[in-house]
Amino acid sequence: MGCRVSLLEDDGTGVALVDERSRTGALSKRKSPLNLDKIIWKADIPMNRSQLELQRKAFWETAPAYDGDAECWAALRAVVSACTTDPNAVQTLLDSSGLTIPTGKLTEGAYDERGRKYVVPPYCLWDPENLLEESGDKAGQEEEEEGEGEEIKVLVRLSTNRDLRFLCYTTDRLSSLNRRICEKEGVPTDAQDLVTIRYLKLGRILDQTLRLRTLIKSGEPNMVLQAMVTLPEGKGPNLEVDGEDDSKEGV
Repeated sequence: MGCRVSLLEDDGTGVALVDERSRTGALSKRKSPLNLDKIIWKADIPMNRSQLELQRKAFWETAPAYDGDAECWAALRAVVSACTTDPNAVQTLLDSSGLTIPTGKLTEGAYDERGRKYVVPPYCLWDPENLLEESGDKAGQEEEEEGEGEEIKVLVRLSTNRDLRFLCYTTDRLSSLNRRICEKEGVPTDAQDLVTIRYLKLGRILDQTLRLRTLIKSGEPNMVLQAMVTLPEGKGPNLEVDGEDDSKEGV
């Protein structure tokens, strides 16, 4: 049978038994150095520096809405930033945050004093090995015209769970879907420029200047995108699906 080593401590009201291993273990975890050994990872969809920074910003802004404490997320963001700007301040920031990292790796989870877990994805810490050059990403694209190339079927799933289907071309830019979505959703023409649409694929916010051909994988028959639509006040769309969904035309 295992042996439990305990200490006698006087807390002012009596004598309490304290597990020495758990107490010293907790302290060692809190004081363990942060492990920032680089993780080699590859983005499912190649991205350039601007797109990577956009994805990072989106993560830090939305993470508190899903789970955990906003102050803890802010502390982790400061820690990640300090890793590149002020490495000497990293441990101080961690100690003051009250967070513990059992393995020393942010990608495997940090815990607050209530036991809630906070995981920082690799893309917030390191660049992907297939990061595109900004200049190279745009090179050659200006030579192509939209409406050319191969036809492609695109399904856009709105945040309202309504699916819209479009027939596009591989040379079309992602932004070309904006007006078509507004038309399907009944947004008046004079209000369409006020609509904000953000597209996501595999959880990543996409740059709308991208050509559709860069977003579809080889052998993928159709493209599926998610779209978060922000509408101008008082210019609401037709969110009701009236019988047959006419958005399937052309597909």
